[in-house]
Amino acid sequence: MEIAVIRHATAKGNLRHVFLGRTDDPLAPCGVELACRRREELPPVARVYASPMLRARCTARLVWPNAELHVVPGLREMDFGIFDGRAHEELMEDPVYREWLAQGEWEGYPGGETFAKARARVDAAFRFLARDATERGLSRAGAVVHGGTLMLITELYTDIRLNYTDLLVKNCEGFLMQVRYEKGNVTVSRCERI
Repeated sequence: MEIAVIRHATAKGNLRHVFLGRTDDPLAPCGVELACRRREELPPVARVYASPMLRARCTARLVWPNAELHVVPGLREMDFGIFDGRAHEELMEDPVYREWLAQGEWEGYPGGETFAKARARVDAAFRFLARDATERGLSRAGAVVHGGTLMLITELYTDIRLNYTDLLVKNCEGFLMQVRYEKGNVTVSRCERI
């Protein structure tokens, strides 16, 4: 089975370069245009799984308008805690942010989610998605997620390593994965950019 996993289209907060986690921003007009343009380029799917966030659900409806939509809470973005909804430039005045940036390695976000908890949440959500699509006999499904969620999916199931800076997947882009679900195990044998 194939799963087309894409990042949501451009949200208003993306244009301001803010930490956009639990903030439920709508798509920007350019994001709506992007999703409509990508509709013609992405493979068709019968069922699309999406984060509960407005930007992901709207992207799913625009990109795959004829697919059945199923919301999966575990596909949401990382909780950026006290940084959520704020831009890097604005946060540079905050001593907590500067101290957090100075760490050699981050475990998560102050007042937010740890990477370990996010990784476990995303793993469970992707396993659910793969199991559900397999049980439904789908040959291809779609998933609309967030940059951080996509980063964790590729980390968990492929040798691709993304990050929040230079290796972040652009809005409405992602991967087409060949996925096998068997006895609770998920295997990705192919992963190509779409």
